Amino acid sequence: MDPEQLRRIFSGQSYVMEADRDLKVLTVHGPSAFLKEVEETVKRFDIAPPVPANIQITVYLLAVAEQASSSGTLPAELAAVAKELKTAGGSQPLTEARII
Repeated sequence: MDPEQLRRIFSGQSYVMEADRDLKVLTVHGPSAFLKEVEETVKRFDIAPPVPANIQITVYLLAVAEQASSSGTLPAELAAVAKELKTAGGSQPLTEARII
């Protein structure tokens, strides 16, 4: 939950509350009964969103070799990576980057 929104819930109280949205922190100064009330409110409202049921991850494993082979070409989304790998070889230029 946004700490500033939580602070606004208790804005009618006369206790000092400081919200930091960057750190997602709410600092509360007051008696223990008030602190407990804030804590219970946080437990009710600060709930993690449900995890998506289906997640698809595509992983490419690249191998770099000094000799080109006739294995074909890389997918378009990896062409820039292959170009960078070919020029990043230092003293020995790389001539191939392929998916294994």
